[in-house]
Amino acid sequence: QYDDATTKYNNVCKTLHNYYYPNLTYNGSTKFLIGSYGKNTAISPPGDIDVIFKIPYATYERFSKNKTGPRSLLNEIKSILDKTFTTTEKIKPNGMVVDVAFSTFNIEVLPAFEWTVNDWNGTFTVPDTSIGSPFLPSSFDFGNASTNYGRWKRIEPRKEIIELNNSNTLNSNNTKNLVMMIKQWIAYCSVPIKSVVIERLAIEFLRYYEHKNKSSVYYDYLVRDFLSYLLNKENATVFMPGPNENIQIGSSWLSKTQTAYNRAVIACEYEAVKKDFDAAYEWKKIFGNPYHY
Repeated sequence: QYDDATTKYNNVCKTLHNYYYPNLTYNGSTKFLIGSYGKNTAISPPGDIDVIFKIPYATYERFSKNKTGPRSLLNEIKSILDKTFTTTEKIKPNGMVVDVAFSTFNIEVLPAFEWTVNDWNGTFTVPDTSIGSPFLPSSFDFGNASTNYGRWKRIEPRKEIIELNNSNTLNSNNTKNLVMMIKQWIAYCSVPIKSVVIERLAIEFLRYYEHKNKSSVYYDYLVRDFLSYLLNKENATVFMPGPNENIQIGSSWLSKTQTAYNRAVIACEYEAVKKDFDAAYEWKKIFGNPYHY
């Protein structure tokens, strides 16, 4: 599945590269993986693959000079991909990205110009045609273009990746493993909470957790105690370093979190008295049958 995903997102980015950089051989330098594939927290089955395609400055300048620029850029990306990927189910602009729907998963292409000057070095300017985007603060708006045409935003996705990687290193790889386990619970039990929120909370939780550097033998406690931590985050906010803003996480996930926590407590109690089969039965209610942990 991972190999299939790699082939597909490279083919999508290579198609765009050949159009925008006709004199340069594609070597992957014009793409930048973000989301779970960029953070190495992807789980099976594959979800959406988020990838930035770095457009040339001339392209950004061409579209930034008119009020229809953000939407027009997304439409141009769509038209380029339409000519190559004729067998996909659908290719369409969607807020900030162009969705490329393959039969197994979607690739979400975010066209972006990467800055290399002064304080903006390493940041990206991206189009946003969505209304009320939760991850892009208005303080980074460029101009006052009508929302019918979208507007330009500046983001710093490397910040999220760097902070997650640093936490993972400090915590003996337990940060990303915890994120992947909780993502499996989210997928199996249809929990309405975003993966990026789980990432931020996992970093916070492990900062002071007593078993943060222990081996996978402690993963039962790790999951149980994180769920307990999550229960105390009803209607809280988490800081997202990429867009530099706090986002509300609501409470629609609370009931399912309480149920999962109760089951994790029972599973740990069964393990304490060597009733491993009964413990596994409870864990499967959280993660499902095919999960490997």
